Amino acid sequence: MSELVFVNAVYFNDDNNIHLGQFILRDILKKHYSIDCINFDLLNKNGAIKYKESFLENIKIMGEYILNLSPRVVGFYTICNAFIPAVKIAEYIKEKNKEIKVFFGGPQATVTSYECLEAFPFIDAICLGESERTIEQFVDTLWNQKSFAAVPGVAYRSEKKIRSNPCAELIGEEQLEKYTVFDYTPFNINKEARHRIEGGRGCPFGCTFCTTSTFWGRHYRVKPVDVILNEMVKCNEIYGVKHFGIEHDMFTVNRQYILHFCKNFRKRGLPFDWTCSSRVDVLDEELIDCMTGANCVGIYLGIETGSARIQKIINKNLNLKNAVETIRYICSKRQCAITASFIFCYPDETIEDFKETIKLMEELLLLSNRITVQLHRFIPLPSTEETEKIKDRIYFDETTLEATQDNISLEEVKDLVLEYPNMFSQYYTFDSPVKEYYKRFDSFILLIDTVKEFYSNCFLYLIKKYGLETLFFRIEEYIENVYLLLNRIMEVTQNTINTPERRFLEINMAIEPFWKREVELDQTVYFEELYEYERYKSIFYLEQRKDTVVKCFKINIKEALENQVMLEEESFVKYYRRGEKIYTSYLVKKKKDDKERNVR
Repeated sequence: MSELVFVNAVYFNDDNNIHLGQFILRDILKKHYSIDCINFDLLNKNGAIKYKESFLENIKIMGEYILNLSPRVVGFYTICNAFIPAVKIAEYIKEKNKEIKVFFGGPQATVTSYECLEAFPFIDAICLGESERTIEQFVDTLWNQKSFAAVPGVAYRSEKKIRSNPCAELIGEEQLEKYTVFDYTPFNINKEARHRIEGGRGCPFGCTFCTTSTFWGRHYRVKPVDVILNEMVKCNEIYGVKHFGIEHDMFTVNRQYILHFCKNFRKRGLPFDWTCSSRVDVLDEELIDCMTGANCVGIYLGIETGSARIQKIINKNLNLKNAVETIRYICSKRQCAITASFIFCYPDETIEDFKETIKLMEELLLLSNRITVQLHRFIPLPSTEETEKIKDRIYFDETTLEATQDNISLEEVKDLVLEYPNMFSQYYTFDSPVKEYYKRFDSFILLIDTVKEFYSNCFLYLIKKYGLETLFFRIEEYIENVYLLLNRIMEVTQNTINTPERRFLEINMAIEPFWKREVELDQTVYFEELYEYERYKSIFYLEQRKDTVVKCFKINIKEALENQVMLEEESFVKYYRRGEKIYTSYLVKKKKDDKERNVR
């Protein structure tokens, strides 16, 4: 039995989606209330509940689970692609027990607070923005059914009107130390996985497509250096973790702070590695050297577009030439991986603009195999400048599942989405020449990333041969199948859950005819053998083999992979598994009449 229940966002997948904010609020409140943090995806993964194929059946399962805890107050964390489950679960438990007080918090409810309270009478109040300073007063007021008039940062109903109180002053950098999480119950922390810790909050920039500046007010803060380093040490002592992901939209904005962070990291001789997010234009060679010298092994960079024109329109304002050179320098640091993220189908984007983005993505894909390129379709998020441009021409399109999530059949929630287009604008689209002409380019880039562990060399060969844009049109008919398969996978959870292995199997089967066609048309021994090498690696993975297998090839596979050179000599490849990873090693049996041909 719990007096207060926090419900995590429901994604219907088996990822460990830990929202640090809920644990912070739990730690503040637990001295006053018995409190539970519920993660239904984790409960399904562990077998405590079992998701069904019907979304509404799952709502009943989750609702009954909450009701069995007999809470007096239930709070939901809301984010755009998990907003519908929160709304439907809240509605269910309120129908069953009208005495339960329900409140929402998080980005989605914050930016749509007026519409939420107007549309959904089962929501009693909405906690706006950052809540650490006010959560005790907020819950006490809700618990005792007192007036919210004096409570900062809350939207509520009073005298048949919806009112919204200004938020409290945001937490300062030094105060963030108080809000460090070490208890992750009910999660079991995997010491081999990358463990996320908070590095700070807010972004000082004002990109027109993003809600971050709305939620945090562009107030940039970082935790004190020693606080983060001490947190790493303590998490290592408690859980054995050595790999950390520092959560902050723009961790590297303050140059002197990062230099100080890296200096102290090295001075303390910490045996950990870490990743972070950054803007590419705040990085230079000295800073990169300092970060990689302090065991930074991954940097997430939002490039957003390859068009200088769109860079200005969205207020990103990157110098793209300098961005490439900076990324090139990061790649020279062998240990550091890069994720370069792009968006397409902006309201003002033309086909020529997106062609520039394609060229930049191609350049990065060919630059290094340690660069992961992501492409996301523009989502009209509530209360952003870009959404304002198209709010009068967006429409619900059942074939365009913008920002949809696993296991939600839109047929079951269509009426809700249609009735409140502003709250559920992420499920809407608008006519765009880029969307029409490059309909599934995002799925194409996702495909390359999904199979890169097995088919990266084949894709790179074809990108060099055709160019990224032409390759897309060559594979387009298969990409549509990949897209449909992924959405079908997302809708099925009876007796299973969406896993990387299952997704890869489906995709692998969908594109096998494409590979066979390309091998036949290419008519080179090099590509034929390269494909056979990578195809068998995928087979070895999917069959979950634990033995060792040796395969013979007509060319020197090691030279083909490392130098893109074809040596017509018999070689042998040993395939073996260590944990979940598939590895290969090489042995060459040389001939006297070796022939060499460069296929770069």
